[in-house]
Amino acid sequence: MKSGFFKFSVRDIVEIAVMCALAVVLDKFVKIPIGSTGGSINISAVPLFLIAFRHGWFKGFIASGIVFGLITCILDGYGFQYFPLEYLLAFGSIALGGLFGKMIFKYFTKKSVTGGIINKIMLVLVLIVSVAVAYLMVRVLFDYLATKTEIGDVLSKIIAIIVGGVFGLMIFEYFYKKTYIERIISIALVIASVGIFFVIRTFGATIDSMIFYEYPFGAALTYNLSYIGPTCLVVGAILCLLLPTIKNLNRLYPTEYLKDVVLDEEENEEAKENQ
Repeated sequence: MKSGFFKFSVRDIVEIAVMCALAVVLDKFVKIPIGSTGGSINISAVPLFLIAFRHGWFKGFIASGIVFGLITCILDGYGFQYFPLEYLLAFGSIALGGLFGKMIFKYFTKKSVTGGIINKIMLVLVLIVSVAVAYLMVRVLFDYLATKTEIGDVLSKIIAIIVGGVFGLMIFEYFYKKTYIERIISIALVIASVGIFFVIRTFGATIDSMIFYEYPFGAALTYNLSYIGPTCLVVGAILCLLLPTIKNLNRLYPTEYLKDVVLDEEENEEAKENQ
């Protein structure tokens, strides 16, 4: 592994500091509180994933698990007993997205070499899966709200279907305009990264709820799913929609981690121009 992977340049430090600061602001001021124990729906994980995707898992863990985790643990004011599971482990798991960073942008820069019928089949599958996943995750939130507010069970189902359908159509439209089978792979890797974060964060928060709030397992899991699920759904959607922008950012300001991917892309474009 190259030594630059572990070294921080001045540009790395500035970019990571700005992204961490943005994550803290989003965590504290742009959120929807759920319950009375500090849970909320927010998009603070988006800039943290950008760090992991652009700089790799090592710098991603320093930024997400240590810097962001420590700052938000102090600002939340619940005590350092929550730091190991709900901050260091939970947000540190975002760094695992750095393991997929090169593959995400490697596939995202390729054009499709598959036939139209395969792309059409994949588009339909993307639509079905995205609607189903969106519906299930949104249902967790509205099931919780239905027990705490005047939102009825039927109304909560209708809202979940609408939100899931809109999300599914957004993804479908995105791939319809850019029918590249490789981009589906990139999206799948992004979703896998967010999925890992979802599982680990849910695990840490549930264990802490059982230990410090003495919740039974079922209640602890249900409560934490009510805000972690929708949060990960929104974060995943935003990251997928940001991929074209991040790709351009990588070309303008390549990191040590993604330098090989950017060089390969430039060489391929030069080869096409010379043909």
